[in-house]
Amino acid sequence: MLDSQGLLTRDRTLEPYKRALAQPDVVYSAWNIAGEVPTLLETIRGARATVLVGLSGQPGAFDEAAVRAVGENAARPVVFPLSNPTTSCEALPEDVYRWLGARAVVCTGSPFAPVTLPDGEVRPVGQGNNAFIFPGLGMGATLTCARKITGGMVLAAAHALDAYTTRFHLADGRIYPPVSELHAVSLFVAARVAKQALEEGVAARDDLPRSRQAPRPGDRGRLPARVPAHRARLERRTA
Repeated sequence: MLDSQGLLTRDRTLEPYKRALAQPDVVYSAWNIAGEVPTLLETIRGARATVLVGLSGQPGAFDEAAVRAVGENAARPVVFPLSNPTTSCEALPEDVYRWLGARAVVCTGSPFAPVTLPDGEVRPVGQGNNAFIFPGLGMGATLTCARKITGGMVLAAAHALDAYTTRFHLADGRIYPPVSELHAVSLFVAARVAKQALEEGVAARDDLPRSRQAPRPGDRGRLPARVPAHRARLERRTA
């Protein structure tokens, strides 16, 4: 973990919330560093990092040297510039693909247009947004009249998103579903969350169907009957 000054280390004066993430000097003592605190590039090289996740809100924080360094450590380097809005993104997807090629695994926190690679392949840019989780989490809790939202229910929502993407989109090279399928994703997540609430005993009602098999997008025939019945659709009305 790094902040604006570099790697979080135990010999730095850090805010309380950073101290648990600080590294002892034995971790980086053998690295080739120029100053007292390892920089982002020095950390990538020293730790042989294969994944780079940005939550800094600093545009351009992942420069070409840093991204290429991650690419030297992995066959499928992972670069997730997740800061919002678009103007705060640590790196642009088109730049990451230009520096690393088609082997890069890229996800952003803001919406970006698909990137066309040199060979003509069009690579969609996944958007790591909590909108894929929260509607279904709330819906599953509401349908079961859950007395509380448990950690297990949140994990069930995350695993549901993973299962949905793997089943329907992994072969397309996506690591997140398209936002256009948000309704279908929410129904899938809601079913898994409801099941988890029942299994943990936090549901105030237990008369929902036990089957939680979800369909392909657009085909809800195998969803629990009460889930589609509670689906909401937003429509724009003109005066």
